Amino acid sequence: MITSNVLRVAAINSVGDFVLFLGKVLVVTSTVLLGFKMLETKPGVLHLWVPLTVAGIFAYFVAHCFISVYEMVIDTIFMCFCEDCNLNDGVTQEYYMSKELMDFVESSQKVLRVGDGASN
Repeated sequence: MITSNVLRVAAINSVGDFVLFLGKVLVVTSTVLLGFKMLETKPGVLHLWVPLTVAGIFAYFVAHCFISVYEMVIDTIFMCFCEDCNLNDGVTQEYYMSKELMDFVESSQKVLRVGDGASN
């Protein structure tokens, strides 16, 4: 299934991994900034970077655990998409996927081709 849809796999994985990475960065950054705002007013904290580093590491691990669930969901939906494309042709047998999902996968492939320098 994966080998017959190599370009689609590459497109979904590259776009999906980038978005999920941005989610992890957002969680860690917001945790560290919120921790900084909370700890800067505490007079007894001498080394502010120690608790912020620990909080950032824990935030990354928690974000990784939650976002890996989303990654598994994306992979599962993509496998269903590939199976739908193999079984149905859209003319004699209708696709089960939504039009938005098909448009997203096709636009992801176009972005990947443009990023590689290939022509449409």
